[in-house]
Amino acid sequence: MAQIRDIKSGRSGEPSREPTPRRLAAIVAGDISGYSRLMQIDEEGTHNRVKRIERDLIEPSITEHHGKLVKTTGDGFIASTGREVVRAVLVSGGLTAVLKGAVGRTRPFASPGDADEYNPGHGFLNSVRGSFPSGHTSAAFAAATVLIREMDVAHPHARPIAVPLLLGSASFVGLSRVYDRQHWPSDVVVGAAIGSITGYEVVAHAHGDRSRIDLGFLSHLVMSPQKSGMQLGWSLR
Repeated sequence: MAQIRDIKSGRSGEPSREPTPRRLAAIVAGDISGYSRLMQIDEEGTHNRVKRIERDLIEPSITEHHGKLVKTTGDGFIASTGREVVRAVLVSGGLTAVLKGAVGRTRPFASPGDADEYNPGHGFLNSVRGSFPSGHTSAAFAAATVLIREMDVAHPHARPIAVPLLLGSASFVGLSRVYDRQHWPSDVVVGAAIGSITGYEVVAHAHGDRSRIDLGFLSHLVMSPQKSGMQLGWSLR
């Protein structure tokens, strides 16, 4: 016959009758009515208003009551994260393009064995002189960093799978560029750094966590959809 053992004392008999501590908890779920429609009408304004409500109302209330934001689902997560990915890729691409043109480093296939062939200023119009840094790598790491940071908040349970998958994919992009003799290893390393920093700052900006880089650059960045793509601009306000 089976016995009930008191795990605490190791004695057989009745289970321990010590009271189990309990805490009251409230689970709150919220939704934004007509979010998709509002995003179609005014994507920039809707996104900013939602983030302002999160920053000024929701997050302080959660912190005050020692709560936790468990999950963000639906098109809100997809729309906001997708917007941040696009912004991070565009910003990292702009920074990379400027560096490519200014440095003018010759690609490996055009100068085999000579990684120190530079033609400053010649990389703007001549792609052969645009080796440093790697644009593909910076874009890949920018997108991966945004997705990792946002998924940490919305889907923390997916981190053990998402982080290796995203970083592995971004690293594969960089390695493939070296294998194809389009970039030197240092081009890829710097490109990865640019993408990672840009992705981090874009997410920080979206969540209202301003840094010196953010205040001086991203706060003035204007991005608006166009019929043929995306328009990136700069505002002095």
